[in-house]
This record gives sequence, C-alpha cells and structure tokens, in this order.
Amino acid sequence: MEGLRVGEGQLLNQLSRTQAAQLEPHLALLAVEGNVLEGLGQHRGSLGHKLHHLEALIGGIGIGALQDAFH
Repeated sequence: MEGLRVGEGQLLNQLSRTQAAQLEPHLALLAVEGNVLEGLGQHRGSLGHKLHHLEALIGGIGIGALQDAFH
C-alpha cells in the first residue's frame, strides 16, 4: 500500500480484508494518476511536450492496465 494518503489508509483499515484487497489496486492507480497530473502541471514546456511525457508515462504503466481499470 505504498504511496497511500492518510485518508486512504484509514478507509482500508475500516474495510474487510477482501474489500481492501479489491479496492487497493484502484487506489494505487488513482495515486499514479494524481502524480502524473501534478508532474505535468509543474513541467515546463509546450502542451505538445507535456503530452509527449504523458504518453511515455502511460506506455510505462501499460495502456491495458489503464483501460482495464476504467471499464
């Protein structure tokens, strides 16, 4: 559960082990999404340059994993 915010950790503590195990991958993906958006906001350069970095990050995560998480 590395990278969880305090509220997320408290939420998982209140859930059953099964519920927490099912929810954990989604929380991790949201944390990654937040880090990506925060990083792009701080990155200097044109929008095209930022999109290039976003494409590289998504490629590293695996587009299939992102699609699975949102369907």
